Amino acid sequence: MGRPLNTEMPWFVECAAKIVREDKTFKEAVEELKLALTTAECEKYRRQKEFQAILRTERLRFYRELANDPEANKAAAVGKLLYAIDKLEDEGQFEKVVEGVLKLAKIQGWLEAESNITVFAGLSQRELDAVKERLLKAKASHGTDETGLN
Repeated sequence: MGRPLNTEMPWFVECAAKIVREDKTFKEAVEELKLALTTAECEKYRRQKEFQAILRTERLRFYRELANDPEANKAAAVGKLLYAIDKLEDEGQFEKVVEGVLKLAKIQGWLEAESNITVFAGLSQRELDAVKERLLKAKASHGTDETGLN
């Protein structure tokens, strides 16, 4: 845990929560809290170290909640990626679409599967040994070289 924050301005916490959780600007959050602050005062408070520390803490708390959500799983991540790819395509950003599809392929394991194709899947070691034995006998009887050609 971090150091305890000095909360001389208790509205800092509510303001930070609105910024993080509702995607508000500092000014919008202040207006929703019905605080009569000028633009200059908003800018002054927004830049204060104390408010920045509270804002950082609220962001981390929010990220932790997202990470601990039981619905946050691979399927949700893939769905979000697909949604983002669709949006990029709608905007005509095709290079980014291709990058997104490659990232999707990596997450789904499609790229790795091509390099790890198992031709002998499902065969036991005894069956593999029998096939090897037959190939060696065929090679010996036909006088072929290592390539299988005369």
